[in-house]
Amino acid sequence: RPDTLERVNRSIELLNYRPNRNARSLRTSAVELIGYCVPSWPNQTHLVMDQFLHALCAAAERTGRHILLFTAPGGVDGMPTYDDLHARRLVDGFVLSQTETHDPRHGWLKQQGIPFVSFGRVWKETTQPGAWVDVDGAAGSETAVRHLHATGRRRIAFLGWPKTSGLAEDRAGGWRDACNDLGLPTAGL
Repeated sequence: RPDTLERVNRSIELLNYRPNRNARSLRTSAVELIGYCVPSWPNQTHLVMDQFLHALCAAAERTGRHILLFTAPGGVDGMPTYDDLHARRLVDGFVLSQTETHDPRHGWLKQQGIPFVSFGRVWKETTQPGAWVDVDGAAGSETAVRHLHATGRRRIAFLGWPKTSGLAEDRAGGWRDACNDLGLPTAGL
């Protein structure tokens, strides 16, 4: 009844009551925590990922969830960590980042039925094993080349990460495509 609801809400406010996450998870089977493996950058800061993590935490909190940070070895060696966190019901799912060519986490999580999303795609795969968002590095490189060409530059080099990086290949492809379209040299640069 409305008068009972009003009294209960007043008591909640007066006592500063907060629901017990453990008790709620018994009823809902959800712990409302999302796992995020913190990438390792020895002696470095990573501005983009720092901003991403901050935005991820803020977005999760707006939905009543929080982010559980953890570390794990790369590749298949890290799968036991993901498995343990999910099996012990410490997280409901994962947000992946720092994806690599043939990253094993995506396919493994999908095969296990563990929810995940990815900031980055599995490079060189024909289909992505799950939901993902990514930066369009090829379009960015192409735009930069076209801008430089418009300002009179005719020899535009590409400097990037090692060729084993899908992101580097994506950006180099955008550079190469724009140079080819504009008749600019790509060999020997």
